[in-house]
Amino acid sequence: MKIQIQTVFILVLAVSGLNAQDFSPSDTLVDIEGNYYKTVSIGTQTWMAENLRTSKYNDGSDIVYKSVKTLQKNTAYFYWYMADEEKYKYPYGGLYNWYAVNTGKLCPCGWHVPNEEEWTTLEAHLGGSKAAGTKMKEVGNEHWKKYNTGFLSHEEATNESGFSALPGGLCQRTFGFFGKSAFFWSSTDGADVLTYYHRLDFDSTYLLRNYFSKKFGLSIRCVKD
Repeated sequence: MKIQIQTVFILVLAVSGLNAQDFSPSDTLVDIEGNYYKTVSIGTQTWMAENLRTSKYNDGSDIVYKSVKTLQKNTAYFYWYMADEEKYKYPYGGLYNWYAVNTGKLCPCGWHVPNEEEWTTLEAHLGGSKAAGTKMKEVGNEHWKKYNTGFLSHEEATNESGFSALPGGLCQRTFGFFGKSAFFWSSTDGADVLTYYHRLDFDSTYLLRNYFSKKFGLSIRCVKD
């Protein structure tokens, strides 16, 4: 059975034009709070294969938690979606604002929040913006809404990369997009109150980039130094 599974995996990669050595499971990572994370090597990079869910910085200090939808400039904090840790911590993780990212202490030691260059490297390795989303999203509808395909192409998510993106939504002035979209911060500073984020949607094959207010709460994926 194991040989059959490996054979099917290799055939899938061959059809997609990807090489088996480009995407491989890596070591398990643990943060300062004792949360464990799967990781995956994608090309020359090693990424978390799960969303960050710590309530502490890597120096052991607490991240300010907001149970209500408060948006404050120049204040680092995080949310659990709908203020419900028990329901959303696993597997969706926390929603952190960019000021928490900018502390440089959000990821476990030896890891960091990816900058724009690192996001671009990942995107290019997965065939560009138009194709990357399909290869990054978890397969099926256990967590993703409805069909989890491209709206026009109807190309189903494959998660060929092992990134295993989940639709954890975000916190603006309200919580939203849960089950529909995944939003991830970049560490690159864009402007005074806005900066870069990357997005995957249930009805799209794209990995999109745009700007959001630094006060919003988004998911975090860390990349190895």
